[in-house]
Amino acid sequence: MLVRKKTVQILALVLLLLSAPAAQAKKALLIGIEDYPHAAHLRGPVQDVENIEKLIKADWGYRKEDIHKLINSRATRKNILSELKNWLEKSTDQELLLYYSGHGWHQKDTDGDEKDGEDETLAPYDTLPKPAERIVEHMILDDEIAGFVQRLQERKIILIFDSCYSGTVSRGGLPVQLQAQEGGIRYTKSLDPFASSEGTRGLTVTASKALRREGGFIPGNNHVTVWSAASSSQKAFTDLETRSGSFFTNRFIQGVRERKADFNKDGIVTNSEQLMYLRQESEAFCKRNHKICTLGLTPMLEIGKDLYGSSLTGEKKSQLSVQTGVESMLPGEDSGEVSVRVREGRRLRLGDTVTVECRSNKSGYLILLDINAKGEMLQVFPNQYSTPTVDNFIPAHTTVVVPGPDWGFSIEAQLPLGQNTLIAIFTEDRVEMSDLLGMHKDLQVISEPTTYLAEVTRRLQAVWVGDEVNRAVKWSKGVFEYLIEP
Repeated sequence: MLVRKKTVQILALVLLLLSAPAAQAKKALLIGIEDYPHAAHLRGPVQDVENIEKLIKADWGYRKEDIHKLINSRATRKNILSELKNWLEKSTDQELLLYYSGHGWHQKDTDGDEKDGEDETLAPYDTLPKPAERIVEHMILDDEIAGFVQRLQERKIILIFDSCYSGTVSRGGLPVQLQAQEGGIRYTKSLDPFASSEGTRGLTVTASKALRREGGFIPGNNHVTVWSAASSSQKAFTDLETRSGSFFTNRFIQGVRERKADFNKDGIVTNSEQLMYLRQESEAFCKRNHKICTLGLTPMLEIGKDLYGSSLTGEKKSQLSVQTGVESMLPGEDSGEVSVRVREGRRLRLGDTVTVECRSNKSGYLILLDINAKGEMLQVFPNQYSTPTVDNFIPAHTTVVVPGPDWGFSIEAQLPLGQNTLIAIFTEDRVEMSDLLGMHKDLQVISEPTTYLAEVTRRLQAVWVGDEVNRAVKWSKGVFEYLIEP
């Protein structure tokens, strides 16, 4: 009888183990290269790999045996491609991570798939510049990484590239040597394999302008997330202020581990929050180090628009409501640059007439949304009755009143009872939104509000290329909460 009981207990335990959800299988390849034999040495990539390894173990559930590392002389072109094929691609794991910290460069596109005529590249340990031929051998093309990704359509893939163009304290270029000395850092220029006959170093103005219009290293989608330290014409820097690791990787880790990117303080860092944090930190870095940050610094995220509100910190986000969708995808406090309010106050009675006012200190483009207590969302402005001079353009210090005096309708406080939220999204840059806004000018409930918000987010998070250097789109948000009572 006792034996039978033990058998039952053991069987029950086995069934419990079999029914328990299995941990998601994962594999990671981490690459860090500092000691290039034929290119400028870097400071930071080895430390970056150690720091990223700690992050993915502690926060993303990777085990020691899930991780392969290629450091310095082991990170040759042959070894990197072999690890991609035999470690990541041949595995059956559902989540694959590739992290790279080292030089990045570019070379002439040979298959016509690049708008700028240049393939972006990673520079393995054995990268070999040949100045006489104006070529660099043994680099890894973005096309090769894209082919790896395309063969793994059913997997979740995370790519993080801490590289791009320039030299030394930056992660690109190949020409500049970094040396420590008392009182700071000095630079020694080595031969630039891409120097023109006039002595121009690195990217020319023309090349920079062409490269600025490219997207990320490879495009992301709903199964591929691609983080890049900088846009395609920019430098990615060593962390000059801590002298340990790189600026981008250090901030990436701080955003996740220390929750510095958790703008709405819900304990979860979303992809969109992380991108905003990285861009804010990068802009501040460039202001502090403007002499070296001459091309700007704009980290990039290539991702499917449905994933902007997804968590980076391990916790599962519950089903997004429209309100939490705004907080997760369009993070940040009320900026103060744009103000929005209900003229009649924050407490309304059913049937009260409602007048909405919105004003900005700067000229730009306004989207005004209203979310009711049930989570239904309306695009209040622009609408079919509004008649601004250029679509949704608003001059500085001009108050937009909804409804306008000659619009021929009024707004009343209606059911459902409870808290409503007005959200004003204002861009100083003319981000193309006319197709999206044009579909929702009828003052009817938007049938798929989270999809609408995700599309707005995707466009606001794009890199702005309309100025001399790349940067983030200049946008701000204003919020006004009000209550409808019986």
